[in-house]
Amino acid sequence: MGVPVVPDHQFKVPVIRRSEYTVFLEQATRDHTFIHCLVHVPWTKGVFGRLTQDLGSLRDLHGGPIYALHPPEDRKHFKFLNRMGFKYAASYKDKKGRPMEIYSI
Repeated sequence: MGVPVVPDHQFKVPVIRRSEYTVFLEQATRDHTFIHCLVHVPWTKGVFGRLTQDLGSLRDLHGGPIYALHPPEDRKHFKFLNRMGFKYAASYKDKKGRPMEIYSI
């Protein structure tokens, strides 16, 4: 991936809208798309299955790769990324000097 590209804006477009969750994409550069997900209900096996299926369809339509930002101290988010199939891609420090990681699918 080379030098990580970090988005410097917050223009997120909802691309999957479900009562259980909303998935947003953010185009940082021509070649770098970041994903964001808000889960609106308690996490269950059913929610996981539907989100996994929707993310698979989104990835197929998008063509990938799709990147996710991750603060290393957030263990719950790390577990979520792993369950969704994201793999570590790079590390960097954000504008405030905090360590961040980038994962991709």
